[in-house]
Amino acid sequence: MIRKVIRKIDSMKAKTAAEAGMILAMIMMAFPMNVFAAGEEVVAGINSLEGLLANIVTAIGTIIILWGIFELGTAQQSHDPAQTPLAIKRITGGLIMFFAPQILILLKQGVSA
Repeated sequence: MIRKVIRKIDSMKAKTAAEAGMILAMIMMAFPMNVFAAGEEVVAGINSLEGLLANIVTAIGTIIILWGIFELGTAQQSHDPAQTPLAIKRITGGLIMFFAPQILILLKQGVSA
């Protein structure tokens, strides 16, 4: 009997701790804090990484566009109407990936203006 009560109290403590953690996380998200870098070297490193990721996304987008064009040609040659929309979706996704870095630059300019 006493063990059941102790187990129940322990489970209530665990629930309370989890709820307190969730409340703390929500409070931390509700009150953002500005963080200032010590110098330009930190920002330069982040910009360098951003440029690298943008180039990788653009390269993958180019590969997907070429793959979609190949699939579209194959679908047209085999007269398979079910594969044509899939190829067009792949080309569209590749175009979005190809132009994603430029879209992000435009969004950054719009936010800062």
